[in-house]
Amino acid sequence: MQAKDLFALTEEGEMGMMQAMVTITHNDHVPEMLAAMRRGPFAKPTEEEKIEYLLTRIRTDKKKGDFEKYGFEHVLSYQRRIAATKDTFMTRNKLTPLGILTDWWDRTEAQMRAALHAHILCWFKPRETRKDYKPVPVVPRTAPGTEQRQRPLDQKVAPLREKQEDNVYQHAHVGPITGEMVRPDVAGDNWGGYDVEKLRIAGLARAIQTRLPYLHSCTPLYCLKNRSACRFFFPWPHQPHQCYCELQRRLTEDDQFLVPHNLYLTVFSPSSVNVMPFDPQHGNDHARAYATKYCSKPEKWSPLQIMNFRINISGRSASA
Repeated sequence: MQAKDLFALTEEGEMGMMQAMVTITHNDHVPEMLAAMRRGPFAKPTEEEKIEYLLTRIRTDKKKGDFEKYGFEHVLSYQRRIAATKDTFMTRNKLTPLGILTDWWDRTEAQMRAALHAHILCWFKPRETRKDYKPVPVVPRTAPGTEQRQRPLDQKVAPLREKQEDNVYQHAHVGPITGEMVRPDVAGDNWGGYDVEKLRIAGLARAIQTRLPYLHSCTPLYCLKNRSACRFFFPWPHQPHQCYCELQRRLTEDDQFLVPHNLYLTVFSPSSVNVMPFDPQHGNDHARAYATKYCSKPEKWSPLQIMNFRINISGRSASA
């Protein structure tokens, strides 16, 4: 599908503006991939292999596999996990941890090394806004220049007088999207109301956020290529109130490079799953142009040349 066709879907006479974009990458260290590389096709993962993607130190006898030689297993694992994610979080007109989706559109893209990842545009069930609802105002721009970029870290933003959910939650049934590291508040009596099991789950969730690529790292070859500032607006400054959904945080030094995500999806998937919300009040045109272009960009030829194979035809060999 071309960008113009996808752009047409977001018109008010069609499906309207989507509320979020979900990006799912595939992790080479998922349990079924490790088992297949070490013991053959369809081998059952061991208990250690099920959590190996979270470990920072691997035993010396667990050598790093040549993942690019297992293209079939990679595709099969990816498709099964995408299907499981859709069944659990994207059932139409059903309440899920991601929200109540009415429809979605997805496309699988291959990275330069032929690793697969999905871009999924999501439409959620509309919500009737309250009569006294007032949108969260925009933060005044003080950044130099005219290009899109994050506001300076030292810019002060006054907190809201009354706590209010962000605009995207006011207009649609969207599940919570976080931009904070898991940080249980255990102050007060009884450890803040958390029992041992809840704290263990919190520790697991924080380990996943740290181990998987949920913490962005700026590089000249990626987000800073031909740019003076990160094209993903990192590092994000401290925000005293919710603004554009994912920018709410308590400790800026701990959260300023954390990508937005749904915490339930994060714990569910052994691969990183980013959830980018689109504000219904501000920046619609930029969000629509970015999402449709990003999701419909054509594949480069190099990822398609995965391997050379030989075909015997009439006793002669030809390379394809």
